[in-house]
Amino acid sequence: MHMVFCAMGTYSIVIDGAQLAAYALNSEKEAYNTMSQSTFLVLIQVLSKPILKKVTKYRTPHEIWCYLKQTYHVDSAFSFIHQMYAVCNMSQTFSTTQFINEFVDKFETEWERLHQLTGSAGSPHRRSLRQFLDYDESKRDFLLTALVQHYPNPIDNLCTKDNLTYVELKSRLFMLSNNNHHQLTTNQLKNDSALVTRTAKRSNKSASYTAPAKETDTKWCTYCKKHGMNYKGHTWQICRRLKRVQEKKTIPDTNNAAALITQAQAHPVVSPSSLYTWKFDTCASSHMTSDIGKFCTLEPYHGTVTIGGDTLLQAEGIGTVIIYCLLPDNTVNSVHLTDVLYVPTLNHNLFSWNSFRSKGYRWEAGVSHIYLYHNTSLVLMTEFHGNLPYIIEVRHHALISFPKSYMYWHASLGHPSKLSETSYLDGDLIPKIPSDFECSTCIQAKSTYSIPPPHPLRSTRPFEIIHSDLSGISPVLSYGNSRYYITFIDDFSRIAWVYFLKQKLEAVTTIQIFIAMAERQFNTKILCFKTDHGGEYINNTLIQLFNQHGI
Repeated sequence: MHMVFCAMGTYSIVIDGAQLAAYALNSEKEAYNTMSQSTFLVLIQVLSKPILKKVTKYRTPHEIWCYLKQTYHVDSAFSFIHQMYAVCNMSQTFSTTQFINEFVDKFETEWERLHQLTGSAGSPHRRSLRQFLDYDESKRDFLLTALVQHYPNPIDNLCTKDNLTYVELKSRLFMLSNNNHHQLTTNQLKNDSALVTRTAKRSNKSASYTAPAKETDTKWCTYCKKHGMNYKGHTWQICRRLKRVQEKKTIPDTNNAAALITQAQAHPVVSPSSLYTWKFDTCASSHMTSDIGKFCTLEPYHGTVTIGGDTLLQAEGIGTVIIYCLLPDNTVNSVHLTDVLYVPTLNHNLFSWNSFRSKGYRWEAGVSHIYLYHNTSLVLMTEFHGNLPYIIEVRHHALISFPKSYMYWHASLGHPSKLSETSYLDGDLIPKIPSDFECSTCIQAKSTYSIPPPHPLRSTRPFEIIHSDLSGISPVLSYGNSRYYITFIDDFSRIAWVYFLKQKLEAVTTIQIFIAMAERQFNTKILCFKTDHGGEYINNTLIQLFNQHGI
């Protein structure tokens, strides 16, 4: 409110209680009354109804302000200590699902309240604390302490920079928050399916896809998002749907046992060696298989597939498959399937009629067979087994349903230098050699061993050049409760020294100890330190130390 009254120009009237002089002009009186009325309007808008009933007996804004200050403003030792406790325990109010900029705004609000309390009283200890709070480093260190347990690695790196100001720290933290949010959004969009297919109008659904939600929220549940439900407003740790699913997995449901048996009988698992491995499905939105050996080409793919019973299965690849179908006249026709999904947990193969219907195909159903035509040509034939139509395949082509690239045949026939189609009875199955064909196995087999030239020594004596690096945070504590270690390797002798650190800030002291050890124990001087320019090596204290020793 101080800032509001200052902006209105009524601070002296409300806070200081300024009054008109007896000799004031009429214009001055009108201006004073106008400013007082504006202040009354502001107070009416911001005060609650119970408080307004109590202040109706006061006639000036200053009287209302004095009443509010005496009644509601608490400036005691308890309120001062309580505010200090609130600032020191800011880390307990932060969550990794919360944006860092929101937490920084809350931290600055609490810090400003503590700063005001230290200046409102005349006690010496509060004045001393106010001098401490006026330092920019104090505000910076308090904010770093509040975030260190949530972001240990970035905060640990920032602690090594002595000349970092509070404004620079806020900028670094905002960049960290934006990077984490962007990475989280990108990973979710990559892991979700991007296909939307029509839903079959029958109770026993075969296959469809779930479309990803592209908008994000500060709190959302990964389980509900994956299963196409409302995922905003909660996380997976407190998701009631996930808990119910987990409880059902641990407690057997006797009521659904018959339904599970019926579903298993309706979708029998067909052995890959059988002649009937592909189901002719009229509701599947895409071809699917669980046999990776059937693919001619396969690329990584991430998405979800919904089958009967609203069960979600993970698709891990997409590629092309060739089916060798037996026709009624005992001839074989090869059918090329594109955009076939690899679903390892599907347990059967699905031939999608919807994928062929849009390409000008038609099918006719008989008593025990279904025939698929393209214009007037018969493409494939199916046979019913237990109320389900299966495509009739040719057995002897099972062994050649694997990828048949030139590289596959080149490796299968022992990496020959030339592969002629006329050398084999079934040479027509071998594709022509690509113009850019290279075999890494052949190149390695024909390569010769050559000894590299010796590398010249960069140092001429021990301790002339020292290679140093710091590693951490280790997930497991050492016997001395340390999470970091720093190494010093002599370039000349390759002897290494390892020091364990409990905090990253101990790196400067450890380097000082190592330099002193080299000078006292070995009577020599270190001329060069080689590092990876990490934050622990770039700070004012260490730069001054190297300058003093001429390193």
